[in-house]
Amino acid sequence: MTTDIALDHAHQLFYGDLAMCGCGTPEAAYELVRDLLALIADHERDWAPLAKTLIGNPGAYHLTMSALDEAGLLEHGSSIDSAWLTDKGRWYASALRTIESWDGLEGYGYPHGMESCTEACWQIATDL
Repeated sequence: MTTDIALDHAHQLFYGDLAMCGCGTPEAAYELVRDLLALIADHERDWAPLAKTLIGNPGAYHLTMSALDEAGLLEHGSSIDSAWLTDKGRWYASALRTIESWDGLEGYGYPHGMESCTEACWQIATDL
């Protein structure tokens, strides 16, 4: 079951950290981010070919992975293809899996009364 904590943080991720627009079909973008984080979490070092197949276009792949890196979900050394999840990325990989429906996500607010998340957020138990 999804919690308000997961939904508030998802709102922060998509509309704050990733600066998404809510018009059109944002659900497809929510699912893409959820699926990419799950791939990285579940496949550690062998995720890149799966992610490239999922995204389908080399330019879109580069832009998407760069956005996840910029949002603080990934960290990488010499190549984005060998990135790993940060604590924040691991938290979101777990939390986004709990969201059963994206309906109404725009109705949620930013967590912590518009204050930025701290490292303590990513230490919250992920069994939401």
